[in-house]
Amino acid sequence: MKLRTIAFIAMLGVSYSGSVHAQESSRIAAVANNVMITKGDLDARIKLTLLSSGMEATEESMREMRQQILDLMIEEQLKIQEAEKYDITATQDMIDAALAQIEQNNNMPEGELKKIFEQNNIAPDVMQAQIKSSILWRDFIRAKYNQLVQVGDDEIDRALKEVEELVAYDKDHVAELLLPVEDQSNDAKIYNEAVKLKEALKAGARFSMLAQQFSVSSSAARGGDIGWIKRGSLDKPLSDALANIKPGDVTDPIKTSKGYYLLMLRDQRAAGESLDHQKLISFKQLQIPLASMTNEAVGAAMTKARNFVNNARSCNLFSKLAEGDKSIKVQEMKDVPEASVLPQLLDLLNKQDVGVPGEPIFSDVGVLAFIVCDRREIDPKTPSREEMKNMLIEKKLGLLAQREIRNLKRSSFTDIRL
Repeated sequence: MKLRTIAFIAMLGVSYSGSVHAQESSRIAAVANNVMITKGDLDARIKLTLLSSGMEATEESMREMRQQILDLMIEEQLKIQEAEKYDITATQDMIDAALAQIEQNNNMPEGELKKIFEQNNIAPDVMQAQIKSSILWRDFIRAKYNQLVQVGDDEIDRALKEVEELVAYDKDHVAELLLPVEDQSNDAKIYNEAVKLKEALKAGARFSMLAQQFSVSSSAARGGDIGWIKRGSLDKPLSDALANIKPGDVTDPIKTSKGYYLLMLRDQRAAGESLDHQKLISFKQLQIPLASMTNEAVGAAMTKARNFVNNARSCNLFSKLAEGDKSIKVQEMKDVPEASVLPQLLDLLNKQDVGVPGEPIFSDVGVLAFIVCDRREIDPKTPSREEMKNMLIEKKLGLLAQREIRNLKRSSFTDIRL
């Protein structure tokens, strides 16, 4: 069985070959007001995006992502410049805390991101620059608009009542990715970008990571997750598209007044069915990377993996047996909501008993094997009034932030040179 890239964890051992000559790396890719973005900066960011989203790192995928990533980097530079005009800063402690949160959200041990960067020859400041932009822009929007955004008790009451009454309706757990169309002359370009992201998802990219990278919606920080909603409660084009897919699938690009949406249907519940008992799964992954894809190399790796799983009859042994063998990588994913696991990986894990490793499989990133360490259910917590108030404020601030960046782009000088 051959499995395409199925999760971020499966990309941790991928290395990017080749080197960029200094002259080529220092070429100017774009200018954002008075700040230059070099081709070296752009290539490093593309590699980071491919790695974090679980997309296959090929020349074609890097070429297809180039314009999208360059547009993002220009936007980030404009955000940084605007925030710094108002003396808003992002300290290293703030950036480190954001990196730690990314590790926690992806069930990684502390310091794992640094190891990933080192393994893949990516300078840590590539991601730090992206995080700095997010922090500065968030704090700028809050400083400018927080006093203007009001959420009354009635608004909170209505939102909490909707959550409580949701059990009485058919409901969907949905995630979103929004690409804005700020100028109708760019409509075709944005549509093509949405199509490329859909193709990346088909190839195994993680929806949550792509949403964090590309979506302008306020849900982007949560990987695009908008939670449980009453079925049919979204605008008609969005609801109609959701009605035509099954859990785990993603819609084709949907055109709206805001831009193009991709929606992922994570799960569904029928009317009267409780939202309780969220299913969590913990598992470990064995990866034996392959320097070449010859029959001999694949056969040797499969034999080694079979010997490994035959001896690794518990989750503890699964990690201990890999110690000291640099050709084997073992990564752990702990308490992951099943709704956030890619369907083809979840289907594979659901066929395995707890504590019993599965048969090795051949994939684009080498030979893989999995062991399920735990399955459990939890009752999701109903938001408190304060939590709901903050959610409503963030939603309103997100809309204001979209308007702010549109105005900022119109008043700025940008020059793309690639």
